[in-house]
Amino acid sequence: MYEFNVIIGPEKYRHIREINQFIDLSDFKSVFITANNYVPFKHNVNYCNSQINIILPDLIVKPFVRKPYGPVSFINLKNLDKMLTGDLINCVELYSFVSSKCVKIAKQKKIKICLSSWETISSNPLFYFPPYSFNVNNVKNSTDMFIVPTHKAALCLENIKIDKEKIKVIKPGIDTLKFKPSKHYHDKFRILFVGRLDSEKGINILLESFLKLYDKIKDVELWFCGPTRSGKKLFDYLNYLSSKYPIKIFGDVPNDKLSSIYNQCDVLCLPSIDRTKWGFKIWEEQFGWTLVEAMSCGLPIIASDCGAIQEVIGSHNFLVNQNSSKMLNDAFTKLVENPNLLKEIGKMNRLRALQFYDINKQRVKLNDVMINLIES
Repeated sequence: MYEFNVIIGPEKYRHIREINQFIDLSDFKSVFITANNYVPFKHNVNYCNSQINIILPDLIVKPFVRKPYGPVSFINLKNLDKMLTGDLINCVELYSFVSSKCVKIAKQKKIKICLSSWETISSNPLFYFPPYSFNVNNVKNSTDMFIVPTHKAALCLENIKIDKEKIKVIKPGIDTLKFKPSKHYHDKFRILFVGRLDSEKGINILLESFLKLYDKIKDVELWFCGPTRSGKKLFDYLNYLSSKYPIKIFGDVPNDKLSSIYNQCDVLCLPSIDRTKWGFKIWEEQFGWTLVEAMSCGLPIIASDCGAIQEVIGSHNFLVNQNSSKMLNDAFTKLVENPNLLKEIGKMNRLRALQFYDINKQRVKLNDVMINLIES
């Protein structure tokens, strides 16, 4: 067994579904290096706890990201040089100060390093402006392998001059036994949104489209699951509409409860919108875990052409233009009026999830590419 050091950091530094990929690898003993006593999983993994070293307040990067302590934050982890002792190190994103520190330590100790990169925007200012560009250049030159979840993310790395041979596309996986079709009978046609209740997720467009649909067809409902992070105004508007229309707001539903929610609905909608700042595009959908979970439960998808969404859901689902409530409305209407099409797409989505996004299959692929890296 090889020892595999995975940089996890504080809570929410990395998506919990992403780091789940690094558990139960057949040839590796995973050691999760966390911070502030964060313990994301209680089985089949060892922990090494660090503490955050704040370089600059997180307010500095608030224009770029909303959550504190992500890879873009001005933080590092203390005592990493003592903790990184295994055969392979994994960290996340080229512009991260933690990643930059990891590659320096790996070089000194002659430990191989693979970096997970989810970024899909090669024009992202973080790649080009100091101090992030210093991290990017350091990581580019010293990383042995880059693991990406999509071909769009791979192209992003190629565009910033990373050797194509170093980039490996490994689709992330979910538990397809937990997320499986188990339909609950209901009268109304239910549209589901799962994700952050933020404007960039297309909430306003979804609401506009739903109200148009409700004017024509009364037997419809709209369900929302997810946290609110972008302020009170949008949430107040949602609450106001839910008092007048068949709209339900469930809040941030735990992942182990989501399968039941998916199976009580008829279609998942994710009408995300590119986010720009000062003329730069700084965010788009990099993957979309909820898309894969919904497909695994046999739901059709209606989503916008934002980021990597089309690559994730394939060509048989409904892809609409960003900000187009009319296209959303047309897609909803088509599924409401054609139950057989809804079932057909749902079956295709279940098969797609089993083929490409089953976590056990994807862990085998991840394990194999890392074995090849270590033994090369």
